[in-house]
Amino acid sequence: MAINRQHPQSNATVIIENCNFTHNERGLTIIGPYKTLELENSHFNSNVAMHAGSAILVLIDEKTHFVIDNCTFADNMAGRYAIYQLGKTIL
Repeated sequence: MAINRQHPQSNATVIIENCNFTHNERGLTIIGPYKTLELENSHFNSNVAMHAGSAILVLIDEKTHFVIDNCTFADNMAGRYAIYQLGKTIL
């Protein structure tokens, strides 16, 4: 799944909950900016990416309130990281 908002300023909130991301070329890609980004009660299993972010690739600015709560990550493989936020390695 890809979510892309290319407006330079945003008050938008994105909440992704109770989702399963399984056997994908990258489970989830999010491109901001957003005011709030929340991932809740979701599962990321057996996703693959050639570069960063096999489970989640997040390209948002540092002002975004980014929360991952009660999510599971299993058997995700990438060239670098399972979760990558621009400029930060999360997992």
